[in-house]
Amino acid sequence: MAYRLSDAARRADLSLAGAIFLSLATVAAVAAYIPSQKANVMAPPKFRPAILETRSVAVITPPAAALPVAPAVVPMPRPPSSFLSRLKINVALENLASETSCLAEALYYEARGQGTLGQKAIAEVVVRRAHHAGFPHSICGVVHQGTGSSCQFSFVCDGTMDRPKAAGEWNHAVRLAAQIITGAMPLTNITQGAISFHAASLEADWPGMEQTVTVGHNVFYRRAGRKPSI
Repeated sequence: MAYRLSDAARRADLSLAGAIFLSLATVAAVAAYIPSQKANVMAPPKFRPAILETRSVAVITPPAAALPVAPAVVPMPRPPSSFLSRLKINVALENLASETSCLAEALYYEARGQGTLGQKAIAEVVVRRAHHAGFPHSICGVVHQGTGSSCQFSFVCDGTMDRPKAAGEWNHAVRLAAQIITGAMPLTNITQGAISFHAASLEADWPGMEQTVTVGHNVFYRRAGRKPSI
């Protein structure tokens, strides 16, 4: 008897709970669809991602098409450095340093204290000789051509190079020589095609040569009949 009473009570409780739940759901539904009696009260905005609101139809925006992925750029492998390639680089650097030093010697000993213009004039003669027949085809070859009394540049053979250099003027000559060799300081043919020169304090009679200009303390000459080109 007790079992039947408790079972009947449990069923009554469930029925009551169901009735209460149904009532609450009905009230909520009515509140959602029947306008409120309060005037001029706007409903809170609703966030609907990817949905475009229209008067009659809700259109779902399709997802954007995925952009094609660019293929990865794979760098080409560097060729292995060989002993021969490193040797060529070292030789080239040594030649560059040697040529710069030889040109700096000519600028320093032949036009020291004559400014950049006077030293560039000497550089033109040296470089021009290196491109003409009858002279060595390198700057060092041109500067150090000859021995004894036949030296093309007197400072090479008369002991001048044995004396200490003035540090500031020597450094200037080296910097200018490097700029000329690398092209940072272009030669502009200020000597008008000259391949020889002598100090303005001296006199010279060179057959087959004609005087062009005087720059600094030096007088410059080119071969007679030659055009004043570099």
